[in-house]
Amino acid sequence: MTINRSLGKVRPRAPPEPRSTGPEHCSHLALGQGMYYCLGAPLARMEIQIALHTLLHRFPQLDLVVPPQQLQWRTSFRSRALKAVPVTLR
Repeated sequence: MTINRSLGKVRPRAPPEPRSTGPEHCSHLALGQGMYYCLGAPLARMEIQIALHTLLHRFPQLDLVVPPQQLQWRTSFRSRALKAVPVTLR
């Protein structure tokens, strides 16, 4: 399934019920919320925690080459990701 985020801002005003849930009331899609919450979200979070822990444990001298403010984000309607993560190993 592909969702075009550019259509997400069609509604010009906030929902009448501030506590409403659902894709028509969200400012972003991420992993959803309420009854639209992604069932795979806990697994996705656990996978990234394990991957980062393993990477940093295996390479404890991993250093970012540029300041975090200089990292560039890839723009996509599907996901949010860094274009590159320049690192050095000491």
